[in-house]
Amino acid sequence: MLVIVNSILVLGNVSRQTDVNQRQQFINQSVQLSRISQALVNALAQSAVENGDNDIKELLAESGFTIQPANPQTETPPASPAGK
Repeated sequence: MLVIVNSILVLGNVSRQTDVNQRQQFINQSVQLSRISQALVNALAQSAVENGDNDIKELLAESGFTIQPANPQTETPPASPAGK
């Protein structure tokens, strides 16, 4: 009887461990995508400031980002979500 109960618990643990591993992989990929997204937003913001491209500025504003260049000639302007 104990062998059967033990087998059922082992199978349950394997299933839960697979679930946890899948969730951890999703979290890790989300962090990587977040970094890529931030780099893309920063590149767009820099391009908009350097080239005076109002369309990109509007696109970023619609997405909730504001461009705040400290010194457009020497620094990359930080792009941050609006309201933060």
